[in-house]
Amino acid sequence: MKLTKRTARLSLKKEITFFIKTQADRELCKPLVRAAEKLGYKTDITEDGNKKCEIGFYCQHVNAPENAKFSAIMLHDLLQAYPRWPDIWQIEVWNKYDIGFLPATFWANMWKRASYHDYCRPRGRVYQIGWPKADIIATPQFEEQVNTLRNSLQLDPSKKTVLYAPSWENDGKQDDFVQAALLSDVNILIKQSQIDATWKFPGIPNLYLNIKQNIQQMAALHKNIPNVTMLDPKTNILHALAVSDILVSDESSTMCEAVLMHKPAIAVEDWLVPDTVPSRHACSGHAFTIKATRDTLTGVLKDVLKNYKNYEQDAISFQLVNIKNIGTSATKMMKVLDKAVMGEHILIPALKRIYKIGIDADAVFRKAWALYDTGDFEKAITLYTQVIKSGMMNEVIALHYASLITELPYNRKYKYDAALRYLDVAEKAANHNDWVSSLRNSLTQIIQQNR
Repeated sequence: MKLTKRTARLSLKKEITFFIKTQADRELCKPLVRAAEKLGYKTDITEDGNKKCEIGFYCQHVNAPENAKFSAIMLHDLLQAYPRWPDIWQIEVWNKYDIGFLPATFWANMWKRASYHDYCRPRGRVYQIGWPKADIIATPQFEEQVNTLRNSLQLDPSKKTVLYAPSWENDGKQDDFVQAALLSDVNILIKQSQIDATWKFPGIPNLYLNIKQNIQQMAALHKNIPNVTMLDPKTNILHALAVSDILVSDESSTMCEAVLMHKPAIAVEDWLVPDTVPSRHACSGHAFTIKATRDTLTGVLKDVLKNYKNYEQDAISFQLVNIKNIGTSATKMMKVLDKAVMGEHILIPALKRIYKIGIDADAVFRKAWALYDTGDFEKAITLYTQVIKSGMMNEVIALHYASLITELPYNRKYKYDAALRYLDVAEKAANHNDWVSSLRNSLTQIIQQNR
């Protein structure tokens, strides 16, 4: 729907409906609701995904924007659909919306690399503005709320506080964390998701019921352990992060929110995630996380505690590059939306699309990933090289490539040479120096081991 100034004013009432599914969605939309109301809009928040409306603001994987006269789309999760990166829009198409919003630089870069496909382009434009959920961090009320929570928890101020907040509770992950954290002199916080046991997950009956039971079992197991505090699941995760110093998780987007608040985030890569049958390993290869396994978690946590300032600075650097407009993003987003609805000029620049590339990098990437999964490492590494040379470099590709080098069934000399060649390619092709730096560290170890 392309609206001119005249038709917009005649055809649309100033009414915005925000479509949500979870409490986390509600927290994300609250700043947008306040900003919209300041611009004179009547607002509504609904869990009825098929409700008809004037202006619909959507954030779920699957929506019904055809029920809105004008529609906007954003993400509900900073790490949304990570297993499908770098192009989530193949499935979560955006060309049925009128305008789109992205929260971070790394998302903008992924969208631009995929933007030659019409399915990821709304009828209007796409804007990178920020993460509305984080706006509260910059308010005086937030600091007051954090102080209230901190005082109620009675944490030992002489100790660092380590927070556990997983995407799913299963296979004793909470106990893995507690046992590792007990070996360091820290305050231990646990924040589980707010789960409704009646929710349905496609293809896995009773998944949410099982997760709810797992949470209850873990709470009973750890409730009487000194220094272990269970937070109410309704606690705002940003409040929980604010009273903490370190986060431990699996693949939750909470890790990204921790880093934007300058808190180091540890990702346990071999923890299982039960949203497939059989359960899969966590997708936790993000450059901004500190990697651990169940066996190394204790040692990694001790290292972060010992070198906290260095890890904190890494988090600060990530936030400065990626998450902008903290405190004002909701206001800016609604002003852009208002201008788009009215058919007026928008001052904030939109993201620029790519019109063509030398190869279909997405198709090559998908084929390389399939080969990687089946163990055909030699062919996979050849295809990944094509993708990298096309300029389509992201964290998933980079980490797969590094893993392939270690998996190749060749002698040490071959691995050494392959690592050197990859570093050269990565330096020329990568859009993000932090990804290359992370890989350089891991590959340097390979090289040193195989001299």
